[in-house]
Amino acid sequence: MTRPLFAGILALGIVALAGCGSESSTGPDTAPPSAPQLLSGYAKTDGKVVLTWAPNVESDLDGYNIYEVGVDEPIAVAPAGSRGVAIETSVIGEIPFRITAIDRSGNESAPSSTLSIRYEALPTPEPDNVIELRG
Repeated sequence: MTRPLFAGILALGIVALAGCGSESSTGPDTAPPSAPQLLSGYAKTDGKVVLTWAPNVESDLDGYNIYEVGVDEPIAVAPAGSRGVAIETSVIGEIPFRITAIDRSGNESAPSSTLSIRYEALPTPEPDNVIELRG
């Protein structure tokens, strides 16, 4: 008979402890990380655009979303600790980018400042096996 009484008390103790956690006293994390800073970048000649930024310092940072301005979904993601990405592009001309930081609770920061990078297409090279015919 003593055993069921002890099990009941233990169960009550666990319920009481579960209700004392920090989540119930402070609520869920709804604070977004800081917006990423110092966004810079350049276009490479291999069809890629390189973006770099100063990494965020939040301890619960999960990563970064990279957006082309005007596109609702991220075009790339980078893990926490990243300082930059290389993104393939086929867009010719001015491409505006911005990034946001995401924490482990899914909160997204305000966007970074917008950075526009001009990508120019390279001339299409002639194949090596072309034979010039003269008549």
